[in-house]
Amino acid sequence: MREFLAEGDLLVAEVQQIMGDGVISLHTRSTQYGKLRNGSLVVIPSSLIRRLKTHVYTLPPPCGPVGVDVFLGLNGYLWVCQHAERSDAAQGAVGFEGEGVYSNQNDDILPESRTAIALVSNLISVLAGHSCLLTDRLLLAAYQWTTSSGLSTDSLLEKEVQLDLLRNVAGMQDDAL
Repeated sequence: MREFLAEGDLLVAEVQQIMGDGVISLHTRSTQYGKLRNGSLVVIPSSLIRRLKTHVYTLPPPCGPVGVDVFLGLNGYLWVCQHAERSDAAQGAVGFEGEGVYSNQNDDILPESRTAIALVSNLISVLAGHSCLLTDRLLLAAYQWTTSSGLSTDSLLEKEVQLDLLRNVAGMQDDAL
């Protein structure tokens, strides 16, 4: 029987422990953390998220002036936000520092960072819309292809641009599109 949750998985709550009898111990974040900040929520089919050691991708500059972080929940909820530095201690099982992501206040975000967050969010939607498994390499390649092609965030709404992206970055053939 396949196990659907494992210790350390990020969902709406963190799975702390799975007992032998199938009981799952969850830890939900208290309201002291506030709301997710500095980013955008993207919802995709959970089947497009592979179970990996970490579910936090950092797309470095030139993906925005300081980079963009993508938090992939196994439930299909993704948070795309401005990169937040994480301490070494915070990169353990959970893979992120709550204070860098949760707060009641948004940081001042440069327009270039907002554009990068929007572009990555749209790229995720396009790739997921064509059943592509999301990886950090695929997202970075899609971002680089889009920016080197001089395309804007809005241009990803055009069907032909999406098909070019899938051909050039995901290696999809016309018969698969």
